[in-house]
Amino acid sequence: MVKEVKVNAVVRIGLPYRVADALARALKPEAEVELKGVISDIKRTDSELILNVNAPDISSALATLNGLLRLASSLVELLKALKLYDAKNL
Repeated sequence: MVKEVKVNAVVRIGLPYRVADALARALKPEAEVELKGVISDIKRTDSELILNVNAPDISSALATLNGLLRLASSLVELLKALKLYDAKNL
């Protein structure tokens, strides 16, 4: 009998409220796509962005997290380039 593996991964990223809110809104469409049994959710609090991924296996969870984290990183770099976010001054 093969045991079904399920993975739940939660990543919390400390960010100012406005940056976390912008990222949550930008990443929401990506999180709403359900592929290969992977369900992801993005939330924000006053001081962090929370990525929650439920997947049937580790490789699916890692692929989803990798995609979301790379997109989040690109968005933060864009905010920095536009001088809308400077982590050193917060």
